[in-house]
Amino acid sequence: MMCDNLSVLETKEIAAYRDAHYPFVLLEASGNISLESINAYAKSGVDAISVGALIHQATFIDMHENGLKTLKGVINMLKEYLESIKDLMPEKNELTHRPSLYNLLNQLKNHFNKEFKIEHEPERKQGSQPDFRVSYQGINIGYIENKRAGTNLSQLLKSEKSDQILKYLELNPNLMLTDYLNFMWVGKDENNEPLIKKEISVASLDELSKPLNPIRKPSAI
Repeated sequence: MMCDNLSVLETKEIAAYRDAHYPFVLLEASGNISLESINAYAKSGVDAISVGALIHQATFIDMHENGLKTLKGVINMLKEYLESIKDLMPEKNELTHRPSLYNLLNQLKNHFNKEFKIEHEPERKQGSQPDFRVSYQGINIGYIENKRAGTNLSQLLKSEKSDQILKYLELNPNLMLTDYLNFMWVGKDENNEPLIKKEISVASLDELSKPLNPIRKPSAI
């Protein structure tokens, strides 16, 4: 539901009513929101914010040239990442390859937008928190929870660990689960239960033990 052209106070009142009666409804603040006022709206309780000021003075770019450059950059990052975790096994502690994952997250952040911040094991002011916090200009965007390689992430949402996932989703409705090779974006459904929004896999444990395919030239992509 969109809160369009409302003041911060009005938006806060609607968010409080939503929390009390319809917690599964997502709220988006929009209309006349500037980079100066976005922090106030972020603290009002909404789930998303639209800020037209971000694109009002945008310049045109060559998507073909820049798109290929971006794609090649991401492929190189993933190749480097997979090389660094080639000895990944389910028997190993989930912390063993944490530096490689942290490095990948920071590389992706620096490649797309350096204003984002990735914090490993953020200060725990509210009890247990996921392994990484993602923020933008001080605004909490979401969390990333790292599990042991080979963990069935889908099954995790149905096990006794689901209570932990729900606690993390109370901190922020955007949660990424990963076992180093599979990445799952999790939110909440209308019944306030964990909901899988998107899943991607960069490789399997079997593929990880084989030589990586060389990156093709841009003209061949």
